[in-house]
Formats: sequence, structure tokens, C-alpha cells
Amino acid sequence: MFLKVSHESNYIKWRIQRPERRNGLGVSIGNELLNAIDNLRNVLRTQQATRALVISAASSDSTKGRIWIAGGDLKELALLKEKKEGREYGHIFQKICRGLETLPIPVIFLIDGHAIGGGIELSLAGDFRFASPESLFVFKQTRIGLATGYGGATRLNRIVGPARASHWLLASKSVTATEALNDRLIQGIWPPQDFEQNTATLVDEIAKSPFQAIAAQKSMLASNNQTSLEHELIEFENLWMEPDHKRFLDSFH
Repeated sequence: MFLKVSHESNYIKWRIQRPERRNGLGVSIGNELLNAIDNLRNVLRTQQATRALVISAASSDSTKGRIWIAGGDLKELALLKEKKEGREYGHIFQKICRGLETLPIPVIFLIDGHAIGGGIELSLAGDFRFASPESLFVFKQTRIGLATGYGGATRLNRIVGPARASHWLLASKSVTATEALNDRLIQGIWPPQDFEQNTATLVDEIAKSPFQAIAAQKSMLASNNQTSLEHELIEFENLWMEPDHKRFLDSFH
């Protein structure tokens, strides 16, 4: 089990705990997240005391800085040799991101460290993103011969605009927390020691509105261009295990 679930008075917390693999996102953790989303959705049908979902990760230190989520689990992904397997992997995380977007409660991501590739894409499915001062957003998909596959291009384009999204994705930019705040990728920079208190304050503000009103507003905000999401998945599949991508993954055998 890579997902620790706990409860506060009016919100639920998910913590991704796989520090030995830098919290890499593979098929196994993907299936766990899908099940957790389905379970939460079922709970919310019958009770409305839970007013938000808060997602964090057990960050780990490295020579390059603190790692929050290091993108895909490269050792696991190196075993996916066929393009259709790459598509199935991308499809799992598209379902996860779409599932988070369409929950009737707000989803809050707490980012402490480097969010890399798929780690960024996962966080884009949240309604709120808050980062620690040392956090860094590393858009490295194209550097490894791949492209966004979870729906990241569609969401990033919507959040920061096409000019910024193009610059970050095509130039494989690393974006500091301050830059991310200035360009509205995140809503705030919080010291890690303040994550818990600030989150509780935010959820209390959300809880002042009726559950049904928040659910309806989220539904409107979550309207996505399905054609764009499908196009991302097709291109992701086409690039899977092409020579440049294969060379990169082969180094993780």
C-alpha cells in the first residue's frame, strides 16, 4: 500500500508514501489511487461531512534537492515494452486526474519539493496547489522523448495560458515556487510547518458554503475538452518506446 489515508474533522488526507522510489507514479500506485477515488465518491453520496480532499507526498532528499513526486516510476515503466501498454498506463492516470477533477469536493495539493513530469500533471487535476518555498516544477517530458499523457497540456494551457504552457513544456523548463505563484500555477507558497494549519483554515472557509453549491460549482469548473485529452493520449502512445524514449528507459533496468 502506497497511499496513507487519514481523516480530520471536515476533510480527508491522502499521503503518497513511496520515498524509496521518489514517489514515482506507476501502474500499481495508479490502481490504488483509482480505487481510493471510487471509494471516496461512494462515501460522499451518503455523507457530506467531508468538505475537501488534501493530497501530499512523503518527500525525500536527494543531491538535486527535495523530491516530492519524481514523475513516472521509471523502473516500472521500463517493463512496458509495447505502445498499447504505454497507452494503458497513460489512460490510468487520465482517469485518476479526471476522477479528482469531478469529485464534488475541492482537491488541495500540498507540494513540498521537486514536482517532476507526471508529478506536476497529477497536481494539475487539483483545485488548489500550494507549494513550499523550495519547491520546483520540472517540465521534463520532452527531454526523455515523451510528452504529457495525463492531460497535462490541456490543463496547463487552461491554468497558465497557451504562451506560458508552450514555453514551459517545449523548453523543458524548471519553474521555481515564486515563478509558479506569479504565473498562477499555484495559489500560494507556504512553509511546510504551516501546511496543516493553513489547510484547515482554507477548508473551514470552503465549508461555509453548502455542499451542493460547491459540488455544482466544481462541476462547472471541471468542464474539459475531451477531444484535447484524447489527443494527448494518442500522441503519448505514439511516442512510447520510440528510440529516444526507449534509450532513456533502458537505463533504469
